[in-house]
Formats: sequence, structure tokens, C-alpha cells
Amino acid sequence: MLVAAGIAVTLILVLGGGGAQATAEKVVAAINDKDAKAAAELECGDNSDGSMLAVPPELENAQIDASLESDAEENGDTATATISVKVSMQGQELELKGPMTFKNEGGDWCASNFEPEQPNM
Repeated sequence: MLVAAGIAVTLILVLGGGGAQATAEKVVAAINDKDAKAAAELECGDNSDGSMLAVPPELENAQIDASLESDAEENGDTATATISVKVSMQGQELELKGPMTFKNEGGDWCASNFEPEQPNM
């Protein structure tokens, strides 16, 4: 469960630039690449230090497979897309899936929140 909590916090990340859909795709790429630097450059507001995407050391060797389960649906300056993140490590699997909320801040989209459902193990 500690790993699941760490991943959930890790995924409250963001990337901006382009529309909400493009940002959602960049989020998935950053998760798959474990690329905290890319996220740090594009996170929303007060979260711009990259801490939301930092992969906990215990997951550095894990296989991570993130994907978009739905396209980002824009509604004014907010949007939502369903993201799935599967983590495999030492014969165990965990899936976090749920809505990620995006915001348009000054013309740039960024991810602001991730609310995964109860993890599937």
C-alpha cells in the first residue's frame, strides 16, 4: 500500500503546452520514461519543483506502463482524462486507474490532480 500511495502522489504531476489532450499524452510519456525533469519544467503553479513526478527509489527498477484510457475532455479552463498506470516489480503487479484533472493556466495546460480508484493488485 505504501508503494501505491507513493505512485498516486507521484502521478499528481504535470506537463503543459498545447491542448489538454497533448498534455495528457505528455503526462503518459513522462510516467513511462520516469522523466521527472520533463515534468518539473511543465508542472502547474506551485507544483513546479518536479516533486509530484519523482519516482520513489524503490520503484526505479519497476516496469511502469502508463496509458490513456480516455481522451481529455475540455470544459472551459479544465479538462479530465482517464489514466491507467500499471506497475510490475518482483512478480507483483499494481494498477492505478482514474481521472486526471488538467487546468489551463495562462494558455498552457497542466495536470493538477490524479484521483485513482482503489488499486487492483
